[in-house]
Amino acid sequence: MLEIEGSKYLAAKLAASVLGLSVETLRSWRYSGKNIDDLPYFKRFDGRIYYKEEDVNNLKGKFIN
Repeated sequence: MLEIEGSKYLAAKLAASVLGLSVETLRSWRYSGKNIDDLPYFKRFDGRIYYKEEDVNNLKGKFIN
């Protein structure tokens, strides 16, 4: 976990696990623009992608039944 500007961010692998998706699915959505409404807010830090924990948790129920 990483804290940036007062918000907590999860590494892509952890965010994907929480959402029940693969890292590749999240990457595909980022690059293609598909499912943009389902993509949690993210930032690049030190060459890696981190997803905002709050957004990941809000979307969690949408993908895991």
